[in-house]
Formats: sequence, structure tokens, C-alpha cells
Amino acid sequence: MAHRSSDNPLEGHGRALRDFHAGARDATITVHSALGEHDPIPVSLFFRQPENFFPFERAALELCRGTVLDFGAGTGVHSLALQDLGFSVTALEVLPEAVEIMRDRGVQHVVPEDGLTYYGQPVDTMLMLMNGIGPVATLESLEKFLLHVGRLLRPGGQILVDSAEVTRRQEAPDAPRIEWPPRTGEYVGEAWIRLE
Repeated sequence: MAHRSSDNPLEGHGRALRDFHAGARDATITVHSALGEHDPIPVSLFFRQPENFFPFERAALELCRGTVLDFGAGTGVHSLALQDLGFSVTALEVLPEAVEIMRDRGVQHVVPEDGLTYYGQPVDTMLMLMNGIGPVATLESLEKFLLHVGRLLRPGGQILVDSAEVTRRQEAPDAPRIEWPPRTGEYVGEAWIRLE
């Protein structure tokens, strides 16, 4: 079933997750971005098991220590893997559909809150995977973000984060050419996305 997103850039994502969890195994999300990409992504990617994690995810999980805050936990794939390894994990997620799915899948401690305004007990590791730096949005917001999350970490705590490469991929010979990085003085790491 195809859903078009509203002005909320996450609405389409939430609907697709809900559809997949309800049994629509062929559900896909199309990611539209400032880079000119229109990539269909199978929703199964957001429900994969640890044996199907990307190498960077496996490396990040191996680096986790102590208590963990899974910032933007999505459907809980990393939280569940860490729980299975014996970690105490708090799964932080703003998307209502993902919160419901995590609870249904057995994530033990789910907090339905925006990580940018969350104030919980300090942790040893903050995990921000699958383009987890996205909530920061702009380079200008980075310092405010780091000050905020610094309060969420114990002394010696760590943030494990990944981000997407910002250079444009050429997908097809007839794909529209866009200039990237932009000449307008924008920071090359900032790019909008919309999910459908």
C-alpha cells in the first residue's frame, strides 16, 4: 500500500514501518533528498537481525560499554541486539509507530521522546546509528546539540554516531544533474530528506 507523506517528513516512514510490522513484507519507503536522489528502500532494512547489520553497525555495537542510550532507536534493532548481549538500554524514539513497534518486539525500556529535549539519567554510551546525526539538522545546531547530549553522558562517556556520505551518486545516465556541494556557501553536510 502506498502512502504519501504530509508536511511531517517522518509520517511516511511511520506508516511504512507500521505496514511492514502488520505483515506487508513488500513495503518500501522512497527517500527524496536535496542530493537529487529518489531511492526506494525496502522497509525490511529497519527490521533486520544482527547477522544482517552493516559492518559499521557491528563495530559500533562492539564499542558499546556500560549503560546505553539508543538515540533515535527506530524499530529497536540495535536496542534488541544490545539487550541480547546483556546491556541496559534506553531506546529513545519520537515516532509513535516506531515506539509501538519496539514495545511489541520486546524492547524493555522505551522512552517516547525527542532526544533533543530529553533529560534522563546519564549513560556511558550514546548510540546514534542509521544516519543518527540527522536530528541535529544544521551545522549551526551542532554546538547546542553537543552541549545537550554532554549532560546525558557520564564522565568518560562516548557517542557512537554515523552519517551518510554527502557526495551525490550518479544513479542513471538520465538522472538530473545537481550541483553538489552547493556554491551558495551552505555547509556540505546539510541536506533535506522527505520520506514517501
